[in-house]
Amino acid sequence: MSVSDTWKDLYRTILNANVIIDRVTDNEDVGDADVRTDIIADARFIRGLCYWHITNLWGDAPYYTEVLTLEEISSLGRAPEATIIEGVLEDLQFAQDNLQTAYTGDQSGRASKWAAAIVIAKIYMKQQQWQQGLDKCLEIINQSPHRLLDTYNEVFDQFNDSKEKNLFNVRFCFCKIIN
Repeated sequence: MSVSDTWKDLYRTILNANVIIDRVTDNEDVGDADVRTDIIADARFIRGLCYWHITNLWGDAPYYTEVLTLEEISSLGRAPEATIIEGVLEDLQFAQDNLQTAYTGDQSGRASKWAAAIVIAKIYMKQQQWQQGLDKCLEIINQSPHRLLDTYNEVFDQFNDSKEKNLFNVRFCFCKIIN
């Protein structure tokens, strides 16, 4: 995958998130208010995560949070990294406030409120906002169902499918391991 492909994929995902947010907001044909809020929280988590990756890779970059035409997007200049990060933190805090603590079954792999919280903590630490980072980490430690495993070996044990240690992960295979 090239740098150009990464750029395009991140911005394609942002465009899709913006479309979802636009089409779901106040649309009574899409479930009740709780369902709409859940969908929007998912989309804002993904959009925030994409913009965070963009700022980590390129710093200043085009930034938009509404549905734009391709012509409008191509005419955007670069926004300051700080402006983008401010928007990322707003998206992730919305996600943390509105996503569930955990998802199971066919919902497994969705971002939870704690996935949003850990990305917020990482952003604070990268920005050397130590107290906010510490506070967010303590919130995760004290309020989430997640914990560190007892031994280092458990982290890499292929048979340990511990949900307690995973704040966010994408499963690429739902295969069962056969001895």
